[in-house]
Formats: sequence, C-alpha cells, structure tokens
Amino acid sequence: MKISRRLVLALIVPAFAAGCASRPFHDHFEAGRFDEARRAFEADPSLLQDDRALLRAAIVYADPGSPAHDPERARELLIRLIERGEEGANARHARWVLAFVDELERRAVEARALQVRVDSLIARIATLEEESRSLQELIARERRHADAFRELAERLEAELRRAEDELRGLQENLRQLKEVDLQRLGARGISGAAAPAPADTTPEDSTTTRPANGSGQ
Repeated sequence: MKISRRLVLALIVPAFAAGCASRPFHDHFEAGRFDEARRAFEADPSLLQDDRALLRAAIVYADPGSPAHDPERARELLIRLIERGEEGANARHARWVLAFVDELERRAVEARALQVRVDSLIARIATLEEESRSLQELIARERRHADAFRELAERLEAELRRAEDELRGLQENLRQLKEVDLQRLGARGISGAAAPAPADTTPEDSTTTRPANGSGQ
C-alpha cells in the first residue's frame, strides 16, 4: 500500500507553507525530494523541536515509495509528536499517519507470511512436477515392458498352439498305429485256428517191430 504523496501534501502543506519555504528541509519536502529532505532533517537537530518538521519528516520516512522509507523512524517521530500532548492539526495528522504506518506494517507482515506460503507452494509444485516427470518416465518404461511381455506372451501362446497341434497329430498317428497292430494280431489269430494239425511222417523203426509169428530169436 503506497501513500499518495499528492494527498499528503494537499492535507498538510497548506497548513504549514507560510514561513517554511525558506528552510532547506521544507523546500525539499514540498518539492517531493524526500531523500534530500531526510538528509536535511537529520543534519538539523533543531527540527526535532518543530512540530511541523517532525510531521513532515515522519511522512518522508512513512512513504513506501520514498528512498528514505523507514517505518520505525516514522513511528518514532510520530509518537514523539503525539506525546507532546498538544492538540491541534499537527497531532491529528500525526495520528492519521501513525495509523497509516501501523496498517502498512500489518500488511507487510501479512505479505511476508503470504510470500512464505507462496515460496513453499512453488517449492512443492516443483517437487510435484519432478515426481510427475519421474512417474511418467516410469509409466513409459512399464508400458515398454508391458509391450515386450505382451509380445512374448503372444509368441509363447502361438508356440503352445503349434505344440498342441503337433501333439494331437502324434496322438492320432499313435492311435492309427495301434489300430493297425490290433488288426494284424487279429488276422494272425484267425488263420492259426483254421489250419489242420500236421500228420506224423516219422518212419517206423524195424528193429523194434515184433514178428507176427514170434520168430526172430
């Protein structure tokens, strides 16, 4: 939140312009040369006794856009002016400026807290982005592996089908061979039962034949 220099000057300068323009501090202040006004104020200790100079110096330090911005110094000068106990335009303006300084400080604290949160969120986002990239790389690798496994499974399945077809072919061949063997065995059994027993053609031994009349002794 930036204090409006024109607004401050419009509120304060008309009340104090008479008799002040000849002094360097007031000249710099009215010209908006706040850095030069700060140096002139700090170089002249007598201005601490001048309520108008105190108020103007406090404005120089309170303005966030001023190169002399120093809220603590502004607060110190404003409290010094208010504690003098004099009620008038200077004291009223001092209270307004002090409220402004306090509000600026409150907002600055909030802004710092928000900045901490923003920095934390930025770091968290960077971490999540890195994790996301790593996860995407992992997914890509897993997809490549899945594609390789699928291709391998398809090859193995094709080989299995070929092996099953070959096994069925072999089983069919074995069945046919068994049928042929059974047919052969059956044919042999039938032909063996129909064949007659062969005749005994062994010649009779004459030496063992006894004569019919009982001679031979």
